[in-house]
Amino acid sequence: MPHVSRKRLKRKTFQSMCDSFVRLMVVPRAQKDARLFLNDVLTPTERLMIAKRLAAIVMLCREYSGYKIHTVLKVSPSTVARLKTRLEEGAFPYLAKLFRGPQEIKQKKEASDFWDALYTFILMGMPPRVGKGRWKFLFEGR
Repeated sequence: MPHVSRKRLKRKTFQSMCDSFVRLMVVPRAQKDARLFLNDVLTPTERLMIAKRLAAIVMLCREYSGYKIHTVLKVSPSTVARLKTRLEEGAFPYLAKLFRGPQEIKQKKEASDFWDALYTFILMGMPPRVGKGRWKFLFEGR
């Protein structure tokens, strides 16, 4: 679990840091550059935690059962329940809009690309459970 200092930043300093981070995130970049950026900024644990959280939210939007999400992503049932409650309360409007309800063709393509990239990201670096190259089929044709 990440450690956050108890010492509070001034509101103006915090807002400035948040604005800078958002500006860095929206800079158009190639997938390779984005991966290098995230590797520089986030630890492997943070990357995995964020990827699992995003995957759980997307799966909830696509109406997967809590049990399926818990089993596939190896997250606790309480985490799934907490994310489901927050999703129902409207906590993730962008992701809900992207993965639920009537969408434009561009949004469907963006959502599909996001889901595929997230799925690949989650499986990256995970050792095969049985046999060498078990996940090889996922990367064929890319």
